[in-house]
Amino acid sequence: MHVCHLCGTDLRLATCRPVTFPTEELHRFYDLVLRSTIAPRGQVGKFNLGFFAVLHQLCRVICSKQNHRLLLYHLMAKLGQADEIQLPTGRIGIEDLRRDMRHQVLNCVFWLMEDLEVRLKAAWLAKAVRYNLMLKDFDHPPRWYAKVCMSMNQGAARPVINH
Repeated sequence: MHVCHLCGTDLRLATCRPVTFPTEELHRFYDLVLRSTIAPRGQVGKFNLGFFAVLHQLCRVICSKQNHRLLLYHLMAKLGQADEIQLPTGRIGIEDLRRDMRHQVLNCVFWLMEDLEVRLKAAWLAKAVRYNLMLKDFDHPPRWYAKVCMSMNQGAARPVINH
């Protein structure tokens, strides 16, 4: 387990860098999610399989070139992380990203999911994500996520936002 499958490097010799979070609240949220993965069955609370399916879907949307990565840049700006991530070109998933990029994408998604309805709607109103991408290729979304997405499609017309 300590040898890289690709190049054979001994990972125990790799330089360790501390993980950083934009806010302490986000760090606590991460900890809650991580603890839920080792909780006994039936005691995971809101961090059930539906939560992780939505987490993966939002990672897919963020990494998607279909919306020109506008959602990623919008969320990074909200988190005060001005550095633009240079994601690889082509079709990629979060699993294909380097560790530091994965961490930045997860920071964005976890921040979004802390208050999903409000923050996703704000991103949609800012034209950082299109409604049709939020459910694209998501065959069986949890009811709560589908409800959030559908609420954005109702009332259709977006108000004009001056930047």
